[in-house]
Amino acid sequence: MADLLWRNRATGENSIWRLNSTGLQTSYYINPVGDANWQVVGTADLNNDGIADLVWRNRATGENSLWQMNSTGLQTSYYLNPVADANWQVLGVADLGGSITPDLLWRNAATGQTDIWQLSGFSLLQSYALPTAANEWSVKPFTAA
Repeated sequence: MADLLWRNRATGENSIWRLNSTGLQTSYYINPVGDANWQVVGTADLNNDGIADLVWRNRATGENSLWQMNSTGLQTSYYLNPVADANWQVLGVADLGGSITPDLLWRNAATGQTDIWQLSGFSLLQSYALPTAANEWSVKPFTAA
């Protein structure tokens, strides 16, 4: 079952709402991030501990961060290589290489170039480019049945 992550753009506060079959089970605040340029661009269980982790991107500086979460909030944060070109956007977080570990799907909005960052937990293992598609095409990761 999915939970909800709330972010207050004005104050930088972040809150997680844990849900159950009847609604809100519990909620708690996690570390605030005052700089409004930081945005959560994805969630996934990056270390297979059963708890969703957060993928952050700073759209002004190009910094990228992974937050390892535990049952009460932030456990540890990790930084990945910055991508200064603001045209690059994380479009999804999914296991794109069959490694059982989520990867990052990137797309350059100006050129249509698409890259995959293969992760190993909270580290970048390798990156590779996919064939470029025209900008009229959009892309999202999905799991085929």
